[in-house]
Amino acid sequence: MLIFKWVFRIAIIALGMGGIPVRLGAVLPKGVEYFPSTLGSWWVYETVRNDGKERFDMRVTIDPSDQSDVGDGEIPAPGKGVVWVTMTQRDPRGSMRSFMVQQPEGLFNVKTAVKKPWTPWVTARHDPPIPLVVFPLEPGGEFQWKGLLKIGPIKKPIVMRGQVFPEEEIEVPAGRFRCVKIYYYEQRGKETVEEWGWYAAGVGQVKYIGGNYAKRLKSFHIEPK
Repeated sequence: MLIFKWVFRIAIIALGMGGIPVRLGAVLPKGVEYFPSTLGSWWVYETVRNDGKERFDMRVTIDPSDQSDVGDGEIPAPGKGVVWVTMTQRDPRGSMRSFMVQQPEGLFNVKTAVKKPWTPWVTARHDPPIPLVVFPLEPGGEFQWKGLLKIGPIKKPIVMRGQVFPEEEIEVPAGRFRCVKIYYYEQRGKETVEEWGWYAAGVGQVKYIGGNYAKRLKSFHIEPK
């Protein structure tokens, strides 16, 4: 149960409406530029716990995708017009790997695997896939999601909504960036979680505040397509 709680709390808020079908071959609309996903891209974030007692660097990388075990009917099948993205976060607490699918309707988290230094990998699936963002990415836009987080036989209901705010200029250790801001609100059983993410075109996530931590971009490298 402790592993379940840890997985549940740090699973990425992949952050629309659930169960949206894939339109194969469609052109991805405005918003993709805020979420670079080319293989080999990486980001380093200065991460601080809210009480100031913990500070470390988090490294995020885009890794090769292996979707050999995803054909279970719960998630979009790999195919033309669907781009799989595997993102891995590593820091002293452990590792978290998010398997996401980019499609015309948005960027969705299908499943998340987490591992502490002393535990094996534990995988949680989102049924249906939970959105990081719904395209097109427009200020004032809102999206909603309702579904389950599945870890083995355990099923946890989640209700989430997101809202997109106009661009604003912010400064972080990596420099000054003009970012679109996205607000996420989640109801996880009796627990409520609020999160804010700032994203810059051609860069990705620049700043994040939510849960027990805040992070700011220190350095990054985006591989050209």
